[in-house]
Amino acid sequence: KPDGVIDRDQIAQIKVTDLTIVTVESKEREERETRKVAQEGAEAAKKEKEKEKEDFIRKFAPLVAALTEAERKAVISCRDKATCDKAFSLTQIYITQTSDQKIQIATDTIIETYNPTEEGKIGLAATRTPGRGTSASIRLSATCKDGIFSLELCLVRKKGALAVFPLFIQEKLK
Repeated sequence: KPDGVIDRDQIAQIKVTDLTIVTVESKEREERETRKVAQEGAEAAKKEKEKEKEDFIRKFAPLVAALTEAERKAVISCRDKATCDKAFSLTQIYITQTSDQKIQIATDTIIETYNPTEEGKIGLAATRTPGRGTSASIRLSATCKDGIFSLELCLVRKKGALAVFPLFIQEKLK
């Protein structure tokens, strides 16, 4: 064969090589496009998640703030043993009337219901902490079984139970 002349086997080999190169380049292009689409999708999902979080905060922030305030105020202070004993007995009555759950533990320092097992249901707990002399403080806390559709209900119910507690005790101690 003279130099520069290509036979059939060489032509077939060149075609296969060219086809392989084209196929590899095509696959690489597809992979780049797929990664780009995936990245854009991930960025869009992240933005959507951030928007949902902002919407959630905007919607529930006032309610969460009110609940936080109710938690802060759900404390009764008493000066002497007789008043503290009566206030803690009234706390047990309040928990029985207000909680969706039965009382699980009741000692001279703790009253606690079972944890709620159904969405939107609340449980309550109270602790009696001794102070100076015969004084003490009684703090009420609330739990709620929340879910996708019951979060707002839980926030409202917890806030209500905690906000009414000091009023109930003060009224009954008069």
